[in-house]
Amino acid sequence: MTTSSIAEHFIVYHPANPVIQRARDPSFTQYKDYATSPNGSFFAILAKNSVNTFTLSVFGSSTILRADSVIKVNDLYPDVTPRPLLFTDQADVKWSPDSKHVAIGFSKGQLIVVDWRNSQGICNVFEDIIPDCHLHGPSGFDFDPRSKHCVMTVAASDMALYRVNTEDKKILACCNDLGSFVDCFKYSYDSNYIVAALFSRKIKVLDTEDLSALFEIDLTVLCPDFEDISQKLGSVAPNMTCLSLTSTGEQAAIACWDRKIRVVQLLKVLDLQCLCKFAILSVVTPSNVNKLPIPHLIKDYLYSFPYNP
Repeated sequence: MTTSSIAEHFIVYHPANPVIQRARDPSFTQYKDYATSPNGSFFAILAKNSVNTFTLSVFGSSTILRADSVIKVNDLYPDVTPRPLLFTDQADVKWSPDSKHVAIGFSKGQLIVVDWRNSQGICNVFEDIIPDCHLHGPSGFDFDPRSKHCVMTVAASDMALYRVNTEDKKILACCNDLGSFVDCFKYSYDSNYIVAALFSRKIKVLDTEDLSALFEIDLTVLCPDFEDISQKLGSVAPNMTCLSLTSTGEQAAIACWDRKIRVVQLLKVLDLQCLCKFAILSVVTPSNVNKLPIPHLIKDYLYSFPYNP
């Protein structure tokens, strides 16, 4: 039998006959986030302990007897500390594609990357690479699936997306013409594009290399009932809290502040014909498509969903 006090409870585990028993955690730990590594062999838990510091613990999925690595975040990054009030911190933990690095975003606007095996700090993104701003939200970052562990995209407080190399500590690309804060974003499964949900209630699809805009969808037109949270409730919270893509990349599901999940049709393949369509619709509204001196078949294609009003 083995025991551990993760997940705010003591867990009793036997491989032949798994049994879970719950008990109060005597250390009064506040568990902030949990993530499983892409290779399925490890899981990481970020916790705020009783001495008001963050601790990252990595466990092997085959045993929960003890942690494979325990990192005191404050030892690596002294400026990364919790807020003094209880339950006011939010954090998000994400693994690199090769399961070697762990990135943690904090609600205070900090983003760090650690090598969990060697208990080493790799990068404090908004100190080492983008010092003039901070992370817009604790979930506003993700590793590039094509990279082993050194390339990631982050949403900053200056309404821009940055593609950075955390090992070389340099900016690879920047998209600063979004016109709004990024509420959340997601890489497509084939890594050919990024789908970003903006506070302005628009969906933008960006190229993964240079972050150039491929097309956008305006949810205020497609979903007239989708109101702005800042105008409806006077809140500065995100309009869209979570975004997920289907495995084919053809649909995006967006969780919105009004407790509705909206599914948007995307394009699986962005060929030249599709890109020309969105280039035209970026300067011509649907109501004026009929006035264009082009064949009716092309007009019908321009009217087809999705469109950019």
